Amino acid sequence: MEKHIISKSTFIRGTQCLKSLYLNKKRPFLRDRLSQAQQAIFKRGTDVGLLAQQLFPDGIDCKPRSPSQFRKKAMETLEIIRQNQHPVLYEATFQHKQMLTILDILVRNNHGWRAYEVKSSLKISDTFLLDAAFQYYVITGAGIELDDFFLVTVNPDYIRKEKLDLQQLFTKESVLQKIKELQPYIVSQIEKEKAALQAKSSPKIDIGIHCHDPYPCDFLGHCWKKIPANSLLYLDTFDKKFRFEKYQKGEDRPELIPLKNLNEQQKLQITAALQKSLAVHHEKLNASFSHPKEEPVFLSLLIIRPAVPLFNGMKPYQHLPVAAVLFDTKEQKYQLELFLPHHNPIQKSLDFFQKISMQYPKIILYDKNQLNGFLEESAPEELKQQAREKIKSLQELFQNGTVYHYLIHGDYSPERMANILSLPPAKETDTTKAGMQWIQQLTSGDFPSEELKQTTEGILKNQIGFTQNLYNYLKNKT
Repeated sequence: MEKHIISKSTFIRGTQCLKSLYLNKKRPFLRDRLSQAQQAIFKRGTDVGLLAQQLFPDGIDCKPRSPSQFRKKAMETLEIIRQNQHPVLYEATFQHKQMLTILDILVRNNHGWRAYEVKSSLKISDTFLLDAAFQYYVITGAGIELDDFFLVTVNPDYIRKEKLDLQQLFTKESVLQKIKELQPYIVSQIEKEKAALQAKSSPKIDIGIHCHDPYPCDFLGHCWKKIPANSLLYLDTFDKKFRFEKYQKGEDRPELIPLKNLNEQQKLQITAALQKSLAVHHEKLNASFSHPKEEPVFLSLLIIRPAVPLFNGMKPYQHLPVAAVLFDTKEQKYQLELFLPHHNPIQKSLDFFQKISMQYPKIILYDKNQLNGFLEESAPEELKQQAREKIKSLQELFQNGTVYHYLIHGDYSPERMANILSLPPAKETDTTKAGMQWIQQLTSGDFPSEELKQTTEGILKNQIGFTQNLYNYLKNKT
């Protein structure tokens, strides 16, 4: 059995961009650093896959422990199937014509072998179908006849009761007919990818919409390094297709974009790009800081969205507040509020937001997106209205045509904003890792550790420090 040259993940990479495929194989050191958010997505996928194994208990684990075991495990998988003693295999490994795939679950019933590939998403995408079609090609090519092939996704309508019901949590959909129809494309694409990998240099492929579709490529830093920092390509209020059409015509310079038919947000972004600086819509900014006259209080939040509901009455990916820190500028005091562990954390969260909305005339936080998601799912209309009026987001000012800096490039993280605006460096403000730890500890049934609580409090206080610095910076621009 020859060493594989293309795996399932690299095949999907190649369908997005052959240059990315080549660089991944021949120039991996050019890859961008993996973000905490991306690591969290991978970890979530792994955890959901392991949970789904309980749909078919008592299986034998065929997972390779390292890349050096791929061929060994592929041969072992075929031998286990040949012996016909184990009806359920986890991480079954297959190779065919230098193609490699590792299937989540393989199950034998009265009709034959059935394949199950688990996704932590709520619906089936075209990319998932290509993924399954590639697996079908490799598995059947290795000599295993499949009676059916299922994609397993998370059921968006599932509501948890006392005990987690895996049969209701997961949705199994047969995609056998669809992936059979994709086989000619799979064969053709494999040949293209083989040819690309055998080339002496990377394919001459320019940047385009494919850089972000279906996934953000991890070679953006390399492929985009010659794009001017004030290019239209970085201005996210313009349609992607429009931006790349202008780029391909050599018309992505901001001075070539007429302002006549642009909305306020687009005009501000073009102005910032032309000036290579911060652009300010002074009338809108002044209005944002005019009322009330009292100094605001500052708020920071940790809100998680577990794929698997943690409490009764919750759905998959429902927003769940974990903790909040409020800083009263008048009293110069921090208030930490932990919503977990609690028998009803959602109601406790709602009570907190109700209380502060009534107590303070103006509450400032940086990013309100997660809070908006939580309130939309769980809050009564009256509280939603109060939150809209009282709780204000500074990030929104950069997205609604009030202020914009040409170096944002679609990255509104506190670290990025502090850097380009020359604010004091933002200390650790990313709650992604802490959120993963909360999900892990709550899933295992443990009470969150004191260390995790302290870490969370520290991160949220850092967020407030950044938010205060940004607030004062913008206030000075009025």
